[in-house]
Amino acid sequence: MRWGTPPVRRRGREKKPLQYACTMKACGNRGNVSTRLAVLFLLIPRLCAAYLGIDPLRTELSVPPGGTLEGQIVLTNEKDVPVRIDVSFRDRSASGLVTDWIEIDTGEILLEPGESAPVPYRVAVPSGAAGEFFGRVGFSEVQDTGPGAVAVQTRISVPIFVAVRGTEDYRATITGVRVVSDDPLRAEVLVKNEGNVHVRATGECVVTTSDGDTEVLRMPVNAQRFPLYPARVGCLVAKTNEQLQPGQYIFDIRLRFPDEANVVSERFDVSVGEEHE
Repeated sequence: MRWGTPPVRRRGREKKPLQYACTMKACGNRGNVSTRLAVLFLLIPRLCAAYLGIDPLRTELSVPPGGTLEGQIVLTNEKDVPVRIDVSFRDRSASGLVTDWIEIDTGEILLEPGESAPVPYRVAVPSGAAGEFFGRVGFSEVQDTGPGAVAVQTRISVPIFVAVRGTEDYRATITGVRVVSDDPLRAEVLVKNEGNVHVRATGECVVTTSDGDTEVLRMPVNAQRFPLYPARVGCLVAKTNEQLQPGQYIFDIRLRFPDEANVVSERFDVSVGEEHE
């Protein structure tokens, strides 16, 4: 598969095409509203992993430097027998310099059939902090096994993001695009998050003829709202149910990063045909 190249910009005499390359190990981010003072919760429907309900599945907070906030994650036993759940936490913050920004009750919880129990936490953002703190709360069933038996555990990881309000840096560069399938059209957009917080960038890719005069189709980018983590390169999916015939095109990509106040855009020359298969 060939990555698209930015269109050649001509000034005076014609220039040779810009050398363009990008590398990636893997593509994909496989990425209730409640307002309370310094916090914004973005929650999605409860996850049920056969035996355990978790609500919310994702928590995103905004807290000022020196601020504190308390919250909870609610667990529900979906089985018809009691279960023991082991609760753990792992700090995944990029800086790794501050490890005491969150207090959370870890250890084991016994849940009777249909019973729910909260896992409380308290966030305390240090004064002078900037950017974002990020951690994952893990939940796994504790199974009692006899001698020689092997216990297979299912572990669910729930992210907690804490942005330090007023210090967010939203910057990004769209570095590449390639066509994965032309019928229906599916492309992958490579984006480098150069800021200090994760962003669920969304936008649109407008495909035109190679001369830029005729629009062929439009398709959304990152409709699933997968996150782009700070100081990393991520791959966002753009797709449509329409087919794109072989040929030369311009892909004009525009992303809200994360909203209309911060927009990044780039245009690429893309060849569609046998070379992308």
